[in-house]
Amino acid sequence: MSYVFEQMQEKGIKIDVVTYTSLLHWFSNDGDVDGAVRIWEEMKTRRCDLTVVSFIAYINVLFDLI
Repeated sequence: MSYVFEQMQEKGIKIDVVTYTSLLHWFSNDGDVDGAVRIWEEMKTRRCDLTVVSFIAYINVLFDLI
């Protein structure tokens, strides 16, 4: 998924909240909590319009830390 994300960025494809939320799920399911947190921070930095789904996905990532 990281490769696909990089390709999207290189080709100038618009990356929206759905893409970022999917990445959160992928990193979380892979056990890469640090990667998921990094994606969340990037979402905030790029001022994505965060949704309830993205917040829930991030909360689930944080619960994985416990």
